[in-house]
Amino acid sequence: LSDAKDPITRTCLAVFTLPATNTAWQQAEWVVQPGKDGEVNLQFSARWAPGAASYSMLYDNIEVDGHTVPGGDLETGDESRKAWGINGTSTRAALVSEPGLAHGGTACLRAGTRALAVQRLTVKAGQPIKITFWYRIPPPK
Repeated sequence: LSDAKDPITRTCLAVFTLPATNTAWQQAEWVVQPGKDGEVNLQFSARWAPGAASYSMLYDNIEVDGHTVPGGDLETGDESRKAWGINGTSTRAALVSEPGLAHGGTACLRAGTRALAVQRLTVKAGQPIKITFWYRIPPPK
């Protein structure tokens, strides 16, 4: 975890680096406690690594205790795409439906280093937020 100030908005960022593999899904869980009321972005991307074979990550079954995460199971097609505001300059961010690829159901989210999937959550000061999801590097083709 690293805390940094975004130079444009002067807001706090929490960045988590995941020890992902391309052989198995792994579960991540974090609890964060907002210091003030407001909105936060729940953002999924991939870390760029020189020489890496993959610049994308897969995510599935995204849950946030105490919050509704529209499209969190990633099974609602266009609703999930819209809910995650898939954006970026790369074509690597997408809702992916390939047999046997998703952790649960038939679809998962692929995000890249410049192709983000984002949702905005409303938070209350002092009320912890537990974020749980599954992740992995895409398997070789």
